[in-house]
Amino acid sequence: IGIEDPGYHAQLPFLREMGWQVQACPLDQLGLAIEEAPLDQLDILSVTPTHQFPTGSLMPLTRRQAILDWARQSPNRWIIEDDYDSQFKYSGRPIPSLAQLDQGNQVIYMGSLSRILSPGLRISYMVLPTSLLSLFYQKEKQFAVNLNTISQYAIHDFIQQGHLERHLNRARAFYKRKRDRLIHAIEAQDPQAQLIGLDAGLHLLIQPSFAFHSQPFQAQLAQEGIRLKTLADFSIHAQTGFDQQIFLSFSGLPMDEVDKLISDLYQALKQHKKTTKT
Repeated sequence: IGIEDPGYHAQLPFLREMGWQVQACPLDQLGLAIEEAPLDQLDILSVTPTHQFPTGSLMPLTRRQAILDWARQSPNRWIIEDDYDSQFKYSGRPIPSLAQLDQGNQVIYMGSLSRILSPGLRISYMVLPTSLLSLFYQKEKQFAVNLNTISQYAIHDFIQQGHLERHLNRARAFYKRKRDRLIHAIEAQDPQAQLIGLDAGLHLLIQPSFAFHSQPFQAQLAQEGIRLKTLADFSIHAQTGFDQQIFLSFSGLPMDEVDKLISDLYQALKQHKKTTKT
């Protein structure tokens, strides 16, 4: 199985325990780097094409088609599409999901209501190819998590009555305002900073205009009870410079605390700024 690197690697222990050989597939600015991925060695490819975690890249249509072409070369190849953060897109026209484009019935589409509504719901969903349904029903009891039936019925009615779409429209507008406030605060502190992954989602990457010592910077924040990660922390094979890109989630950040947070962040960064030797 191939997974994105950097990516969401919390599933690694489970995959290895199940006996899967995991291959790290590198990324570029457009998502999974097809030319560099060991596709010939893979039976399954797991991707987040709409808002790659954690880089925020958006996979273009041509690359999505290339991944589907890879799957079509064998009936035993599968694509797991984690449609992470797809509901929170702030600009540009949406690109069809791999599942929508799939003609070979080889895409397993997954999503969660945790980001959309509340993490407390603990409700996710999966759209399976018809050819996998019988196998799924055979195996589901081994992995099933008991969910509150009342919650499931409530969510069903919530969606059927059109409340979910209205909620998403309000949430999208709210998070866009918060994202814009965050961008303004960062640019006020560091006009030359590079901001990555702005088009969608509830997080972004900040690459300050100056280099900093990442480990002591993170250690200082940890002492203050703040766990701040860089791109290197999401990587199996971290590349040079990954530790200079700061991962910042803004979903739970109060709007009126944005300016102070960024001011405090840059104050700490400057304490660990690298000096250039002459």
